[in-house]
Amino acid sequence: MADELDDELKKLQQGYIEKAIVIGRVRQTVDYTKRILAEFSETTTMSYPIEGVVGSTGNLFISLTSEVKQANAGAKRHDALVSSIASAVQSAFFAVDSLVGFMPPKWIQEKLPERAKSEVIWNEEQTGGAANRFYRLDMELGKEYEQLKQIELGTFAEPGRPMMFIARQLFDHTISLLVADSDVRIRLKLTNEAAKVTRRQRLEVVISTRVHEKARAETLLNEVATILETYEVLNQAHKRGELDSVRSMNAARAMTFFLERLISEINP
Repeated sequence: MADELDDELKKLQQGYIEKAIVIGRVRQTVDYTKRILAEFSETTTMSYPIEGVVGSTGNLFISLTSEVKQANAGAKRHDALVSSIASAVQSAFFAVDSLVGFMPPKWIQEKLPERAKSEVIWNEEQTGGAANRFYRLDMELGKEYEQLKQIELGTFAEPGRPMMFIARQLFDHTISLLVADSDVRIRLKLTNEAAKVTRRQRLEVVISTRVHEKARAETLLNEVATILETYEVLNQAHKRGELDSVRSMNAARAMTFFLERLISEINP
């Protein structure tokens, strides 16, 4: 009996060690993201879409700070919280880093000589299977998600462009399934039937009505602006010419991490 207890305690201890490693990586990612944002803020030529992302990422970090404070104030430190925060920080980093490509090459060389690590610090597939959640929502959606992951992990010479195409498609498909235009119009009391329901309106209604944990909903709402700017970055896939491979992949990753978290809150 004692041996079995010791074995189980060892497993529990290992779990906390692994979470501590993840949190350490999260802190490193926050630090690097902070440095990029600081350089953006000090640049007088900051332009669309960079300016909007700087502000919205700051709001996201405020929400995440609130979530972490709540966890530290209580006895609970759930795996789900570590997963969610790690994913949110990773998504923010990928979104911010993908925007560096909008800056002049000389600025990048002078301000950010160190190339950002693109290591994925938290893999949602390890924590319950994001693919299964997408499949439960819609079979075609699940296939799109798996196709995106296969490209990322495959042997494509230039995976960035196809990842960007599929990530944008995955976003549009997901939010169209999560809420109908008619529901958005009713919720927001939109009287102009001819007016098109926007992506922002869809996202805000989905999060406000279907994510029941208040702190998590606030965090997701604070990500909306960044994710919509990331969507515009994904549109760069249509343009001719060479793409920055790492940063185009990061734009797709930012979108994917956000959608994984959104789906996990709605369809756990």
